[in-house]
Amino acid sequence: MGTQDLDRATAPIFFDRTVTKREQSIRKEDAVIDSDLREVRSSKNHLLCKANDETGDVETEGPHKMAYRFNIPVGGSFTVTRGSIISKVTRTATGFIVADRPAA
Repeated sequence: MGTQDLDRATAPIFFDRTVTKREQSIRKEDAVIDSDLREVRSSKNHLLCKANDETGDVETEGPHKMAYRFNIPVGGSFTVTRGSIISKVTRTATGFIVADRPAA
């Protein structure tokens, strides 16, 4: 098993299988602030991610203060679990919508 295989095997996966493009992790200090991104929030007003409604580009923070950037196609979705709420973020033709449900 090469180093690249080991990195792939140990990399955390945070999103549903509906995400078709592999997310790219970058250090928060290296993140470029994209002015076209808007905040996407849960019903409890928790920040879930920042997203561009037109392009589907998404930026979110994972464990250990890592920033993750990825692209969601129209109809694609991912989940964010925060506290007692599970939020499903789905991209529609007009933007991103959030559906919350209680965690089990």
